[in-house]
Amino acid sequence: FFQLLLLLPVTMVSFRPVHREKPARGIHMPVPALHFSEQATGFNAVLFEDAVNKKMKNTVKGYAFVLADKDGIKARCAGGWAQDPADGNLRMSTKIPSCIGSITKMMSAAALLNLLEAMPDVKLDNSIFPNLPKKWQQKYAGTQVECITYRQLLQHRTGFNLSGDVKNLDAMAKKPKSCPYSASRDYNNSNISLLRFLITRLAYPQDVAAIEQKLADLPFDEYSTQANVEYSFPYERYVKKNILDKGLVPITASCRPEPDFMPKVAKGYNDRNDTKGVLTNTAAEHEEKGNHCAPQGSWYFSAEMLAHFGRTLLYSNNYLTNATRNMLFNPRQTNDRLGWANFETHDAFGKETGQSDWPWHDGAQNGYFALLM
Repeated sequence: FFQLLLLLPVTMVSFRPVHREKPARGIHMPVPALHFSEQATGFNAVLFEDAVNKKMKNTVKGYAFVLADKDGIKARCAGGWAQDPADGNLRMSTKIPSCIGSITKMMSAAALLNLLEAMPDVKLDNSIFPNLPKKWQQKYAGTQVECITYRQLLQHRTGFNLSGDVKNLDAMAKKPKSCPYSASRDYNNSNISLLRFLITRLAYPQDVAAIEQKLADLPFDEYSTQANVEYSFPYERYVKKNILDKGLVPITASCRPEPDFMPKVAKGYNDRNDTKGVLTNTAAEHEEKGNHCAPQGSWYFSAEMLAHFGRTLLYSNNYLTNATRNMLFNPRQTNDRLGWANFETHDAFGKETGQSDWPWHDGAQNGYFALLM
């Protein structure tokens, strides 16, 4: 099964295969362990819901869990509030969209890999440099930036350790050029933020010509800011066409909670007693920032929609072939994983599923938390 959890103010999404009723532990983040009795009949959705609700009651503003496997959703439960009674009065459910934060990175990674499969001349170990924005290519030509590969981005092995794409590229450009190079795994937003440029240049070269013409006369800093916006729209279009629309169940998701989902959307709260929630951006704030979607965070999914994304990613060829999907996570080479932020190890996982290590990605943003496992 997949295990999907959404908590508010902690929005948490987790996926994990479970073949028997008694998982060794529950969701591992801030959630207490869940214990189930062993029965010959196997997984019991009613007992699961009862156990989750007992553990989660009065611990967070709201929560939603989904368990699913290749055949569909097997169990779901939710409790608390998506919007406080004094702030919208909306009960949480597994159908209410909530911010998944950095789990967005898994969707963006899947989109890039989906695109690379359609372009056999572009390999994971190729340099990303030819597909960076034009003025970035001009600035960083002949530097270590030319050595960064697609694989290094997806493995968070670029060496980036600063906040901001240009800051990271500037720091990289100051290093002695050496291609290829190796770097230790260091999770950084810029690794996935850059995918907006790569996906747009590879999938929509005609859009790139128009974007670059539009921005040609801007000074470098303003050019970089606007490129971040303009390259995001084709990226979003590719994600919708090739990821969301191709789910085993068509997936509804957005980075614009207002107006796309209001009034039925979960807000983020500082704690369970907070009565004034927020969205990642209001419609006006989103518009002011260019109204674009980021590949590294801020998207909203319901628990059920995120479960269907996970099902499609791991149990179908709608996004990726078997060969590429197997590269996402190899239990024997966990540090070579693509996209996934980390993995969880437990002996009981192996007893239940035949595999002791399972990958996960979490996300935290503006009072939300999410985990996908």
